[in-house]
Formats: sequence, C-alpha cells, structure tokens
Amino acid sequence: LGANHAKVICLGMPDGAVAAHSALLTIALQPLLCADDLVVTTWRLDGHPDHEACGNATAQACAQVGCPLLEAPVWMWHWAAPADHRVPWARMRGVRLPAETIECRRSAVMAHATQWRPRGAQQGPVLTSAIAARLERPVEAFFVRG
Repeated sequence: LGANHAKVICLGMPDGAVAAHSALLTIALQPLLCADDLVVTTWRLDGHPDHEACGNATAQACAQVGCPLLEAPVWMWHWAAPADHRVPWARMRGVRLPAETIECRRSAVMAHATQWRPRGAQQGPVLTSAIAARLERPVEAFFVRG
C-alpha cells in the first residue's frame, strides 16, 4: 500500500486469540510509537474479536505515547445499517484514495488466498463478492477519536 520502506515487526500474537494477549500487545506497541506517528488500527467495536483486541491495545498504547489514532472498520460493514446506533457515525471520516492505492489495496486483500476459498462443506469463503466490491470504493473510512 505504498509502505515498502516500512519495517515489519511480527509480535507473535496468536490468530483468533489476540484478546488473551492484549495487555502484552499494548506493552509491545508502546516503544514502537512516537508522539508524531499517525497510527491506524482496526476499530475497537468491529465485531471480530481479534480486530477489537488489536484496536483496544493500540488505542491504549497511543494514549500512553500521545499519538493520533485512526480506527478502520472492517466487519462493521456487514452488520451495521446506516441508522445503527452502535456506530459512532459522527466520528467517521473518509480519505479519498488515488487509483494506484485502490489497486494496491485490492492486491493486498486478494493475496489472502485462504480467505477466498470455501471453508468446508456448505460453507463459502470468508471473503465474499460484497467484500470484493468494497475494495473498489474510492474512499477509505476511519473513525477518529471522539
């Protein structure tokens, strides 16, 4: 997504069980952040336990360091309707994306091949055609701190 120069640091959080290690995640993130960093994480109320745990841990680390935070909804788009009172719509902001970023986003999501294959008998893939359609949106949405 244009961050080729970024250093990737794997923190070893277990897929599907991040919540059990969220305190460790918060502690691990703090020394990696600077007050002038803009941090992007998944939304704390997204409806997926790993997304929520990452969002909570990152929000705590950002609060300790004093850096700004953007939270990206991922699964919210599946369960929320426009009038859903659980969603802080007034805190949502959109960032218009250039065409090359949209293509990078599409390629990044499509690289998760296991998510596009059926999960088993009578179970479709995790990622659906509705998700693929969202990858074409020219705007990415984020929640800002209230």
